[in-house]
Amino acid sequence: MIKTIETDIGTYYFDSVNFTLSLSPISKQSSPTLDSVEDGVLKKVVINISNSCNLSCSYCYADGGNYGMDNRIMDLTTADNIIQEIASKGVTQINRLILFGGEPFFKYRIIYIFYRKIIYIIKCSEN
Repeated sequence: MIKTIETDIGTYYFDSVNFTLSLSPISKQSSPTLDSVEDGVLKKVVINISNSCNLSCSYCYADGGNYGMDNRIMDLTTADNIIQEIASKGVTQINRLILFGGEPFFKYRIIYIFYRKIIYIIKCSEN
């Protein structure tokens, strides 16, 4: 199921089946409907923390990290919404958590708080 999350800084799209957060709309065809997570274990969760980057690398295929979109960075409210949505699906373990987008460490505090909250609610594997 695709959920739209409105924040003060913009709109995010969360695929609660594939556990993917995007700054651009997600195709419903790429998101099959599931009622629960098998055995509570997710192999991978990809979270797009930012589409901003403080570099201007000439070789960057992502148009300076923003893929041609407005520069935005996830806020804590959005991070909380994502964590609660994942937990509501019965997830008890995430084998691989990928924080992606632009320069994800642009706002390290958000990453740190997100990580601390998610390991408090959901057991992440150490791999």
